[in-house]
Amino acid sequence: KQWYQRRVAITAGNDHSLIALQGPKAVPILQKGIRHSLSQLYFNHTTLADVHGIPCRVTRCGYTGEDGVEISVPDNKVVELVEKLLDSDGKVQLAGLAARDSLRLEAGLCLYGNDISENTTPVEAALMWTIGKRRRAAKDFPGAETIMKQFSAKPKQGQRRIGLIIEKAPARPHYPILNMDGDVIGEVTSGCPS
Repeated sequence: KQWYQRRVAITAGNDHSLIALQGPKAVPILQKGIRHSLSQLYFNHTTLADVHGIPCRVTRCGYTGEDGVEISVPDNKVVELVEKLLDSDGKVQLAGLAARDSLRLEAGLCLYGNDISENTTPVEAALMWTIGKRRRAAKDFPGAETIMKQFSAKPKQGQRRIGLIIEKAPARPHYPILNMDGDVIGEVTSGCPS
């Protein structure tokens, strides 16, 4: 078994939908339809709460670089809840994944399956900030030997996640990145207009 399978039980549910309410006004807007004090719901914490009278799981999180919440709602109540949120104060609008993608790219956030995978290390993904100094020193985490060897390499070698600013048409996923000699040196993993 993998290390995480010894500590975590995962139950997949297929009877709920997810609504992401994002942006600087997301929490005040949601607070109007919930009794639970969202000021006590810290980032990456979750709670069960009725949202506009509908039992939901509310998680303080987001993937836009802004504050926000994700609301897990029973499938048979998702349309009702979306309509209540849209009617709540006239400031909530529907947006698709492309809008979320543009915001996450501006914030430098990577997306699993696009920019990183189970074969990408934190060094390659520019995510070493996620491993604290104590853990780096103790080397007590899965993959520590490989990751710390990459981290210590001078000069830095191998695959790296970087951001690009494009002057014309947006770079799209899987487009090759070429050096000045025309050699392929990488691949675009996510892209939108700069």
